Amino acid sequence: MKIITQLFEILLRKRAPEDIQYNTNALIILCVLTICAQYLQFDFYQQFSQPWLYAIIVTASNILAYAVLLKVHSKENRFVQMLTALLGINLIIFLINAVLSVIPGFNLIAIFVSAYSLIISVLIIRAAFSCPTFLAVVILISVTVFSFLMLFTTSPTAQEELIQLYEQVQKESQQADPS
Repeated sequence: MKIITQLFEILLRKRAPEDIQYNTNALIILCVLTICAQYLQFDFYQQFSQPWLYAIIVTASNILAYAVLLKVHSKENRFVQMLTALLGINLIIFLINAVLSVIPGFNLIAIFVSAYSLIISVLIIRAAFSCPTFLAVVILISVTVFSFLMLFTTSPTAQEELIQLYEQVQKESQQADPS
């Protein structure tokens, strides 16, 4: 329970990410919950045939990428705290956005909440790697790209399904705006 409070304090910028309690059990729980949240995101779209597999691959790839990058920078001792903060914050934002998306007219607020989540994620990465903000942004983008490359490599159907989803969204967008 203490970690949840600490996550909200990090989210509200009242606490630094490195001040979060070191707790591997909390990290494991957050990893499982992140896989479940990823599953819900993939399962929302009918195009994705294997949402559980995709969720596991994306989450595991994220964890692996951060582990390797921290090891390369000789900061592997920050792994548990950084990942606990990062996964916890993203899970809280996911839950907030899930609530906002079902309330009519609050979709725009969800976009701003997601943008704030990106800012907090960059701050967590910056603190963990002791690097400038631009490098933290590069790390965040690189890990995200790596995760999807791993997904597309291990499950080539995911790429085809994502293209189908993009084409469907594009088609619906053109039908909604016939100008």
